[in-house]
Amino acid sequence: MKGRHEVIPHLVQACPESTRVKAEEGETILHLCVKHSRLMSVVELLSDYMEFVHSKDNNGNTILHLAAMLQQEETIKFLLSKTGVREKVNSTNGNGFTAVDVLEHCPRDLKGMKIQDIMLEAGVQRARGLQADLAPASVNFPKNTRARTSSQNISLRSMAINGICLVGDSLE
Repeated sequence: MKGRHEVIPHLVQACPESTRVKAEEGETILHLCVKHSRLMSVVELLSDYMEFVHSKDNNGNTILHLAAMLQQEETIKFLLSKTGVREKVNSTNGNGFTAVDVLEHCPRDLKGMKIQDIMLEAGVQRARGLQADLAPASVNFPKNTRARTSSQNISLRSMAINGICLVGDSLE
């Protein structure tokens, strides 16, 4: 079947449940197509089976995460052109990384920098940027706490930004 993407619709029609079967690492057929650089197979599958584009493998990686890891520029461009992918473009994997974060953990080269620009222009954010967007504007501390030094305030602010819950904790 290597390079014979035109047979995919026939195989899926004969056995539609095959699109939902996962390999031992939790990979879907889409993960395997990306892993083996089969962009045309991804295109064929997503033309009829967009509902499983956000499936995650055992490490929490979507196919966009995987394409970023493998620096597959054309696959990334195709995925980012799909509305269904753009809806959840900032999903995080098991390590808390978005696709841009994953790419930043790969060796730096011109191709990776170009892909990073493509993803950032498409609205993919770094996970730390998502956390800052979700952080409360101000943190209300219990009234019975003592005055803090500026370094303690900075530390508490960074903890609040990183999503650490302080409500009801003793801060002394």
